[in-house]
Parts: sequence; structure tokens; C-alpha cells
Amino acid sequence: EHAAAMAQCGELHQMDPDDIARGINRPSNRLGENVARGGTVHEIHEFMMTKSLADKNNVLDRRFTSFGIGTFRGADGFVYLCQVFRG
Repeated sequence: EHAAAMAQCGELHQMDPDDIARGINRPSNRLGENVARGGTVHEIHEFMMTKSLADKNNVLDRRFTSFGIGTFRGADGFVYLCQVFRG
């Protein structure tokens, strides 16, 4: 849902942490989120792992025990991606 919302407005934005918690609907001690836009999922992943320390830290943080991911291709041709992490 969040990837689609970003694609519709053509802008990246973080979700409200309370909305993330409600969407997960499970007890969580730690929440995280990555959002990105790129031509392909591979391009986004490469950016997150080589150029964005905050995104890379979320992916590698062992305190997160599960995650969800959503993508949506916007009318602008970009792939919008949202990753939510829970620990």
C-alpha cells in the first residue's frame, strides 16, 4: 500500500511509526523502514547496500527478526519500494 501511495504522488516519504505498528498488528520492540525509488529492484538494492548507510544498517540489523516488502511501478516508470522491519 505504501509503495503504491508513493508512486501515485511521485515522491518518497516515510510512514508514520504508529501506522507501521498498526499495520504489523503484532507486538514489536523495534521497527524500521526503508523507502526508495529506482529503475529496477536490482538498482534500488544496489543503492541501498552501497550508498545508503541507514538503509544498509536496517537490512543487516540482527535485532530485526522479520520484514515485509512492497513494490509498485509508477506512471513515471520508476519502481517504488517500501521495506518494513520488525524485531
